[in-house]
Amino acid sequence: MEITPVNMIRPYTEAGKIVVRLCRIWKTKDRENDESISSIDCVFVDNQGNGIHATMQPWLEAVLMPQLNPGSIYEIEHYYPVSNSLKNAIVRHPARLDLRRKTRIREIGYSGPEIPLHFFSFIDYENITATAGNENPLTDLIGYLDGMQEIEKQPCRGNRIQDKREFILLDERRNRARVTFWGKHARLFDLQALESQDLPLIVVFTSLKAVEYRGGNIPTLNATESTMVFYNPDIPQLAPYRQVFSSSTAQIKILPPSPASNKGINRIHQLQRKTIEELLLLDPATHQHERYTCKARILDVNLANGWFYEACHICFKQLDVSSEVKTCQKCGVIKGLPLPCYKIHFIVEDDVEQAIFILMGTAAERVLKTTCYSLFYEHQKTNPKVLPEEIAKFIGTEKIFEVRFGQPKLSYSRYDLLVSSIFEIETESTMSISIPPQENICKPTLAESSKDPSSMTYQKQHQHLQDESKLKRKLTFTASEEEKKHASEQEYDQLDEDVEGDDSDHIPLNTLKQKHEPKRSKSRYCTTYNFRVLII
Repeated sequence: MEITPVNMIRPYTEAGKIVVRLCRIWKTKDRENDESISSIDCVFVDNQGNGIHATMQPWLEAVLMPQLNPGSIYEIEHYYPVSNSLKNAIVRHPARLDLRRKTRIREIGYSGPEIPLHFFSFIDYENITATAGNENPLTDLIGYLDGMQEIEKQPCRGNRIQDKREFILLDERRNRARVTFWGKHARLFDLQALESQDLPLIVVFTSLKAVEYRGGNIPTLNATESTMVFYNPDIPQLAPYRQVFSSSTAQIKILPPSPASNKGINRIHQLQRKTIEELLLLDPATHQHERYTCKARILDVNLANGWFYEACHICFKQLDVSSEVKTCQKCGVIKGLPLPCYKIHFIVEDDVEQAIFILMGTAAERVLKTTCYSLFYEHQKTNPKVLPEEIAKFIGTEKIFEVRFGQPKLSYSRYDLLVSSIFEIETESTMSISIPPQENICKPTLAESSKDPSSMTYQKQHQHLQDESKLKRKLTFTASEEEKKHASEQEYDQLDEDVEGDDSDHIPLNTLKQKHEPKRSKSRYCTTYNFRVLII
């Protein structure tokens, strides 16, 4: 059968087999439910340097994923070309490949014209702002890593407070661009991979979304669920950067905090502060999408329903455990291990009233700094009526809770008060350092990461704070007066910008532990939650 060039593939038109190299592969999370995988995505490139985006449904992971190893060359047949929407497109191609059960993927020994190792869609720094908007494709960015910002809390639309980490890149003409990681992506960025690189460090961020912030004069891009990070990749575009920055021996600069960060958080705390009595007098149906802060003491934990529940490992719904056979309303009888998930009922009080605040999902992981899976399976804390020390230590403490109303209980029209964030009393302008476990600081090989980019090693869950401190010692604080002035001029006016981040009310992500340990190799493919870092 004749080989079809990638640039000749058209939507909904039958095409012959293609011979391509797999450049990268990742799992895309569902925006509504961060615990669900909406698709498995990959980028292929042929010997003409043309790339194409391919997707497969999550249930095909066991069938197709084991066959895919980034960097290998494949012969692919019986795929389905579909239309590739311009909005948020990974690759600018009219078609996208839909890989199905019938699709035949075979790794081959290739001796034809050279196929590039990578495929990127770079944008010129001067054109970044022009591509801002929801209707435009995503873009890739290459640059010299000039500086990075330590993780900080940033208020954004909806009175939410998100974790944020910024990177400043320079192009070969020393134009500047800012790449911003929000929420879970900022918290779980792989600092170990970053600090192990030689200087000067050239970085490629993929699948970025250009945004436009008021008051800022640096073009800005936000990371997305599809963003991956490559350090010093073997591509032709690397040469001019090597030439321009070859004499640069300066350490990566630590950027000053955003001027608007603490001021915006203080404003939110004051404007949205409610007492427990005031919360109880609010109409939940009217204020369901609002968030409030409440200063209260934790009296105890209500263990009537335990401190966790068992969820389906497929759809993450709560299981019916009333009989010996555990069943899910959606998936039926569960054959695998149930997934333990936090649901902690804190009894709290202020000077006037008492209430129950429910802490669950990733919000609980941030506060406790460990997963429910780890407590249940690794530490054998399996009794729902016995409170672990990790939770009991909060009894008697006073905190500032950010809360919102949950969905109504249909049986008796009751609304729960769900905890989204917890703040320390001592410095209300700064949220308590409650970083979730580092599920993905592992560094598996390319092949193993392609099989499960979300794999975790629990031995490294509690190393994030040490990693932050270690990196801080290694990177030199060299922010010049000019840069501080520049940061002040920007004002980081991001309070009204709607950014993507994690929803702290979701059930903890992908806490099923892998049964095998990753192997080491010269090429390492590191995952940081949804961010994969390929080091060549």
